[in-house]
Amino acid sequence: MFWIYLLDACDSVGVWEENVILASRIIGYEYSLDTLLKDFKKQIYIFKDQRKWWISDFCLFQYGILRENSTSKPILSYIFLLKKHQLWEEYSKGIDTLKEKEQEKELVKEQEKEKKKMCDSGVTDLMVMIEFKKHKDLKIADYEYYHKKLLDWSDTKNIELEDWIAQARSFARGDKKEGKLVTLKNVYIK
Repeated sequence: MFWIYLLDACDSVGVWEENVILASRIIGYEYSLDTLLKDFKKQIYIFKDQRKWWISDFCLFQYGILRENSTSKPILSYIFLLKKHQLWEEYSKGIDTLKEKEQEKELVKEQEKEKKKMCDSGVTDLMVMIEFKKHKDLKIADYEYYHKKLLDWSDTKNIELEDWIAQARSFARGDKKEGKLVTLKNVYIK
């Protein structure tokens, strides 16, 4: 409840003049300042004078990334207020960290989508089995056979792909279409 109160009671950039006694009375539950500081230490920045709190992700959540070169009057007013509270530098540090995290995520995604040879992909016969079990038409397909077929095909033809599991499905379905699907031993078809 306190968090909701804090979000409602703060100003338009997330600054709240600390008054735990008043907040406790309004909410109807007595909060300890020490407990609140401990519980919200990652979400709030305490001013040096200890009289104000700033919800550090408030602006990002409410308005997105604030840029000084914006022509939007509301955005410029938020920036002005952050500067008035002497928080613009703190805000900018957080945004730089956020941008770095986003860039890292993009890089990881790109690396994950890199084309690789089957032997370097990390795809195991167990992964192929799990995939085949998801598809009614492939439940009886011999996953070990198709895993080895992919390994051989990739190695002999020097083929690199992003999604080897999809290729395993494609091989098995192609064989099934031609009536050559290699099935698991001791599988009874009803």
